Amino acid sequence: MKKLARKLTHWVLRRTVREGRSRRRGAVALGVCLNHRISRFSPFLRLAGDELLAVRLGEELFAHCPEIRSWRLYDAKEAARMRADLLIVMSPDYPVPTGSRSKNVMWLGFAGWANRIPHLLERFELVFCASARPCAQHRQLIYLPVPCEDERLFRPIQPDPRLDCEVSFLGGYSSDSRPPEHLARYLVPATPFRFAIWGSDWQHAEPPVLRAAYRGRLPVRLGPALCVSSRICLSCHGVFHHEEDNMVSRAMNILACEAFVISDYLPSMECLRDYVVFTEGGKDLEEKIRYYLAHPEERQARVRGARSFILQRHTMRQRAQIMAQTLGLRWDDTDDVG
Repeated sequence: MKKLARKLTHWVLRRTVREGRSRRRGAVALGVCLNHRISRFSPFLRLAGDELLAVRLGEELFAHCPEIRSWRLYDAKEAARMRADLLIVMSPDYPVPTGSRSKNVMWLGFAGWANRIPHLLERFELVFCASARPCAQHRQLIYLPVPCEDERLFRPIQPDPRLDCEVSFLGGYSSDSRPPEHLARYLVPATPFRFAIWGSDWQHAEPPVLRAAYRGRLPVRLGPALCVSSRICLSCHGVFHHEEDNMVSRAMNILACEAFVISDYLPSMECLRDYVVFTEGGKDLEEKIRYYLAHPEERQARVRGARSFILQRHTMRQRAQIMAQTLGLRWDDTDDVG
C-alpha cells in the first residue's frame, strides 16, 4: 500500500511541476532542484516546507531578474531530462547531470552535512549555506539563512477549533537529529498541558510519552491555522542544527502569523529576540509554558509587530536578492519585470 501511495504521489507531482512563463528577451533558463519532493498538490497532503522554499526561490528570481527567461522545479527523477543554464541545487545528494551550463550553485539549507562541505565546494561554483558555524570555518561559503517559508501562506487568520490546543509542535521526528535526551529536554516538559504534536513518524518517538501527544500529519494549508489555534507554539531544533548553528524557518513561520512562540536558543536566532521567548528546556520550559498560558496579554504584546519584522527582514525576496546579486544577476525591485 505504501509503495502504491508513493507511486501515485510521484504521478501527481510530475503533472503539477511549477514553471515560470517564458520571456523571449531573457537569456537564462533557471532550474531549482530538490532531491525528494512531497508536494502540497499531493493527494496525501504532507507537510512540504522544503518545497515551499524552493518554489518561492524560483518565483522571486524569475519575478525580479530580467535575465531569467523561465524557471522550473526539478526532483531527482527528472535529473536526466533537466534543461537549465543556471542550476540551484537545494539537496546535497542531488544527482546533478553531466553537461555544460553557465553555473552550478548549491544552497545548503540543511544541517548535518558539515563533513561534506569540502566536497560540495569542489562540486559547485558557489555554495550558499544556512549554517553559521561552517560559514565561519570555510571562507568560500556564503552565509544565507533560510527565511519564512512563504509569507503569503503564513499570515494571521481565524483559529480553527479542530486544532485548538494549549501547546503545539509542528515538525518531523528523527531518532538521529532528535535523540531521547534532546526531546526530554525540549518537548517532554509540554506534556502536562494540552499538547499536540503534528508531523511525521512521531508514533515511534522516544520517550514514549510523546506518542500520546501525536495527532498525525498536517496539510500544508493548515500550518497557519495550527499556529493561531495554539496558545503557545514550540520551536525545537535538532542536535545537528545546534552543532552547526542552523536556524530553521519554523519560528519565522509562526511569527509571520503573529502567533506566540517559545524556542530553544541558537546564536543565529538573536535577531528574533524581541519576538521569541527563548528557553533552556527542562524545568525552565515548563515554567514558561505555565506562566504564558496564564498571561495571554503578555503573549499578545510579545508578538505585536512580528509580522512586519518578518516581512522587512526574513522573506524569500530578501534572500533571493542576495543570491541574485552574488551571482551577478541584475535585480529589479518591481513586482514583475516581465
